[in-house]
Amino acid sequence: MSKYYEPEKRATRPSTSGWGLLEEGRQWYAKDTHRLEYWDGTQVQSQAVSPMLRAIYEYCVYKDANYVYVANGKTGGVTTYPLSTPAAAIQAALDAVSADSRTSSETVQLNDDFLNMEDQIKMPQYCNLLGPSTLKPINNLNKDLIVLKDPTNVRAVVLQEIYIDGNSANQSSGNGVMFNPNQDLQYTDWEPYYTEALIRVKARNCKEHGIYLNHTNNVNCGPVYIERLETHQCGGEGMHMANVTDSDIYAWYSAGAYIDHCTSSFFHAPYWGHQSGFDSAIFNNCQRVRVADAKIDSPSHNGMVLQNGCRSMNICNSEIKIASQLTADNTYDGLKIDGSTYNVIMGVTCHKTSGTNKVKYCIEEINAGDYNCFGGPLILEDYVTGGIHKIGANSKIDIDALIGTSV
Repeated sequence: MSKYYEPEKRATRPSTSGWGLLEEGRQWYAKDTHRLEYWDGTQVQSQAVSPMLRAIYEYCVYKDANYVYVANGKTGGVTTYPLSTPAAAIQAALDAVSADSRTSSETVQLNDDFLNMEDQIKMPQYCNLLGPSTLKPINNLNKDLIVLKDPTNVRAVVLQEIYIDGNSANQSSGNGVMFNPNQDLQYTDWEPYYTEALIRVKARNCKEHGIYLNHTNNVNCGPVYIERLETHQCGGEGMHMANVTDSDIYAWYSAGAYIDHCTSSFFHAPYWGHQSGFDSAIFNNCQRVRVADAKIDSPSHNGMVLQNGCRSMNICNSEIKIASQLTADNTYDGLKIDGSTYNVIMGVTCHKTSGTNKVKYCIEEINAGDYNCFGGPLILEDYVTGGIHKIGANSKIDIDALIGTSV
């Protein structure tokens, strides 16, 4: 009997890696990339994989020891490409899907890892690139690995379960993902809500940023949806996000984050970790942004910074952990509010877990930071000069909400 057969879970995708269940309700299971097994109610049956079954989505890209294949899920046709040109195969599938005039995304599924990407992937609109698949550029590609095909036409560009290894030791430049839409969207009833979506995307070892979302300022580029994003060991920030508006970001794990000129967006349960030589999370001139249930872990410099005119932000129920990675004593803050006003800080915990260096303040206002409100409970520990350093004459602190600190 196939190791993928689970009689009590025949209608769900098995947790094992590989093909898994190919069609809901059909009880097909992958034996390998060339044969299928299924349970007919009495015994396990086996047959060769047909192109139609390979591509249960619109297109499917896979490989064997000889070729990369692009299977058309509608016609059953298969096109072969040399093993040295996986990017060309993936691009052909994306372009074919996008060529159909439509108002909703269709999917290209990658069923193998491609560790020799000879070129970047250019995402057209109304396309969903679905893994799980790891993509790694060849040495000296020196390009952003995934970009937009046409920045002036960006609707429903989706990445799901795409894992990027940036091969930074052998690159001189390049982000893992670089999306830079430049369009003025006027939404109609049929258009999708999100311009771009990144779901369970991972980027590591990139020469520059892991993910760079650079929406053109003063243009309505449309909102972004992010869920379970992870970035690690990148030369720049794990995520650099600029001019994004009306967006939802859930469970973002990143070593280093720079959020610039973002408005009316919600960050739920981000985890911003250590990035050598960087503040863990910087919000620059952002407005009407809510950050809830954040964890800042082991910053090299400041834990979180609101700077250059951040306004009407809400930081709540969040934790800042200072550890041995802090590079200087009595220099950096847990939360620094730099020239920013009318922000609300509630339910923040700032504490130290290891190391000899301490933060200067758990929360500090500088450079005309004012009209900010600090509520509780604020649990602030292991400060040097004080827990909250308030310079704004109009900022308010709920003294009764402070635990383990002074003002």
